Amino acid sequence: MDDLNHKLNNIYSGKVVRKDLTKRIKEGANVPVYVLEYLLGMYCATDDEVTIEEGVTRVKNILARLIPLCENNYNCCELGPRSTGKSHVYKEVSPNSILVSGGKTTVANLFYNMSTRRIGLVGLFDVVAFDEVAGISFHDNDGVQIMKDYMASGSFARGKAEITATASMVFVGNINQSVESLVRTSHLLAPFPETMIDTAFFDRFHAYIPGWEIPKFSPENFTNQYGFIVDYLAEWLREMRKRSFADAIDRYFRLGNRAA
Repeated sequence: MDDLNHKLNNIYSGKVVRKDLTKRIKEGANVPVYVLEYLLGMYCATDDEVTIEEGVTRVKNILARLIPLCENNYNCCELGPRSTGKSHVYKEVSPNSILVSGGKTTVANLFYNMSTRRIGLVGLFDVVAFDEVAGISFHDNDGVQIMKDYMASGSFARGKAEITATASMVFVGNINQSVESLVRTSHLLAPFPETMIDTAFFDRFHAYIPGWEIPKFSPENFTNQYGFIVDYLAEWLREMRKRSFADAIDRYFRLGNRAA
């Protein structure tokens, strides 16, 4: 088997993965196998154990970031040090994602313009990401409340209309001190503006990505070899949004109704 594995790696380099790695990461990551094995093929296409372990770590770091691109109405935040590629993912990987720089916006721009009767960014993009969470602000007093309603249900009310959309919302920002110091003096969500320091708002998050565990970007992170064009990956991620995995747990257990 060792000879066969070695031959497969040589002949089909980048196109074969160790299936035990798929099972190992899949158990802790709610992500389609297609995405997972694509990443494993990029970073773990070798039979060198040290390189495999480094690749597995990199794959784990890339995944809790790609989920908003292939899952409808998935909300998360990533706070961490600078230069780890937080903004880069949502600005460069897909034309179906938009990065709101500076965080300043309006209800009309983000959700619905009552004057023109046109839906905002949540109806035009798959992901709306806010750069620098500390600077997020609305010109409208009800902006944060509408955002909370949308994050909870994928819909919001404007005038007499109830409008639905599928865009995921991502909040990224910098933590400029050590995590230990931040926890000792405040809390892990401290970079958010005061208007958003609200348990009802944070309850809408599906995930908090610990950015301090992600290595900083460096030139060696980018390959000079052949790879899929970004548009191809972006369209594949968009196609995955059409698939539902809501019943995936049914084969393992069922959740009963809570008693009144």
